Amino acid sequence: MRGVVSLAAALALPVGFPARNLILYVVFAVILGTLVVQGLSLPWLVRKLGLSGRGRSEGEQEMDAKLALVAAANIYLDTRQSQGISGDEIEYLRSHFRGQADSWLVRLNLDDEEVLEQQSSICHRTFTSVLSAQRIRLHELVRDAIIEESLAQKLEREIDMEESRIKSIANA
Repeated sequence: MRGVVSLAAALALPVGFPARNLILYVVFAVILGTLVVQGLSLPWLVRKLGLSGRGRSEGEQEMDAKLALVAAANIYLDTRQSQGISGDEIEYLRSHFRGQADSWLVRLNLDDEEVLEQQSSICHRTFTSVLSAQRIRLHELVRDAIIEESLAQKLEREIDMEESRIKSIANA
């Protein structure tokens, strides 16, 4: 749309209009400059200034993604509550993910492992399933261009580490 009106106005000038060719040349040059020069230099400028991620900083994207992962965990637990998993296990996992939301998904302290070791193997399987649901939600965030791939890889590594920790506790 940029420049179409200017070009149409310049072309509408009668053939005998003084300096018509100069006006057409200037209009065409301005349109070319605004579309081509700015259009080609804008992506370079955005990368150079670090303005990727739809105008949000990486920290904001990470915070949004982590909250979305906690929400995915809670949704998963809601669907499993009616499928025979005990209320104590669901509540334990809810409190775990609530703690993550409160501390922006800061890793669990070592003393939390003692509590986790006391939970049944079903809880370990449920916890691992919750982490799988978070991983799926993370991929959806990337697919929908809400977060960048590099951030998703970082968060997926955190999920992988949590899953490895849970599996090592379950096997101990």
